[in-house]
Amino acid sequence: MRERKVIQIFHAERHSLFRSGVKKSLKGFEIEVIGEADGAKEIIERLVEVKQDLLLTSHKLYDEEADVFLPKVKEKFPDLKIMMLTIVSGKDYLVNYINYLNGMLTKRAKKKELIKAIRLVVNGDLYFHLS
Repeated sequence: MRERKVIQIFHAERHSLFRSGVKKSLKGFEIEVIGEADGAKEIIERLVEVKQDLLLTSHKLYDEEADVFLPKVKEKFPDLKIMMLTIVSGKDYLVNYINYLNGMLTKRAKKKELIKAIRLVVNGDLYFHLS
């Protein structure tokens, strides 16, 4: 039997309680949070230190919003897969970030959908759940 590779994600979110909840939700699904940040400047510094399959991020961090930090992240890590978790996820909102994202999912999504979305994005697919 072939062993599944554990997906390693870096989670950027300004609310530590939300980060903890996501981390707990992913346990037992071969998805591991290997790094965390609450600010955009910290993302750049920490992504150099770890080898992640995916950056899971909120649209607004402690120090910057996604329209500022996503271009910087993509410039420094052009092959990095990025999925955004956000409250607002409509088409008008997505247009602002489409050039930087491999996926977008509402923070109101169920655990099952989050896990599915992470796996699809890491495997090279796009996943956008628009509300």
